[in-house]
Amino acid sequence: MDTKTHKSTVLQNGKRHRKISLASLEDGETLVLIESVARYAGQIAISEAKVLRLEVTYLRGNDIVKRHPDGKIEIVGKVKPVESKVKFVKGTILHAKKDR
Repeated sequence: MDTKTHKSTVLQNGKRHRKISLASLEDGETLVLIESVARYAGQIAISEAKVLRLEVTYLRGNDIVKRHPDGKIEIVGKVKPVESKVKFVKGTILHAKKDR
């Protein structure tokens, strides 16, 4: 079997898979798709946890909340909101330089 991979593919478990660059994820449709898949996966995980009578920990506002199988809700921590000191407007161009 040829173990060399082309720039656009990755050999994994004997199958070729396309590489996806982060730049290709910048279009709105792809981000919406990823968000919906992640949301669906989260819903499935929560449903499975309920069936297995496991605790579920999640973020509600700034609170880290743990829901016990008996329905009891416990706040186990808080997340400090982060406020950006820089305000961006539509069309702002960011320039980054590489550290060497």
